[in-house]
Amino acid sequence: MLRQGYSATGIDSICDQAGVSKGAFYHSFRSKEELAIAALESFFRHGLEELQSIDVRDALPAERLPLFVERLADRAELLWENGCLIGGLATEMALANDELQQQVALKFDALAATVAQLAEPYVKALPTSDVSATSVAGDLLAFIEGTVVLARSHRDPRLLRPALQRYATLLRAFAGRSSLPPKKSPRD
Repeated sequence: MLRQGYSATGIDSICDQAGVSKGAFYHSFRSKEELAIAALESFFRHGLEELQSIDVRDALPAERLPLFVERLADRAELLWENGCLIGGLATEMALANDELQQQVALKFDALAATVAQLAEPYVKALPTSDVSATSVAGDLLAFIEGTVVLARSHRDPRLLRPALQRYATLLRAFAGRSSLPPKKSPRD
């Protein structure tokens, strides 16, 4: 499913790859949708463990998120070599399957909450209060998913690392600014 997508992956192909009979498949899963949800859960847990294993607690608060992104960049090819199952299912199945869409949304929300906790010290160190840890986390996840799509479209997972390194540089540049441009008043 990760390589071919949900729709292009048939039960016969799944059974062949796993070396099991259709009977064994249906003994374990009632449907391809149920397998997709189990695969999504496994992909999510593995990814969450990878994220949580990146320790940046010894860094200064403003440096934690950029350092996290740099260390994530070092693992990017391994994590997303074949794409992202969460993003892939979101793109492919969001309008076609309510159960899968709901499961994907829950996974994204859980990832965003994890990253938001990490982003909190970074956001507190910013010279502005116009952003929240939640918005920074959402932006980072959107950037990662977009980068995964681009890398996959070029069939080159090596594009992931430099893109994430540039994002870390952007985070540092944003944190180093003494102020943001003033907000325009409704009269402007």
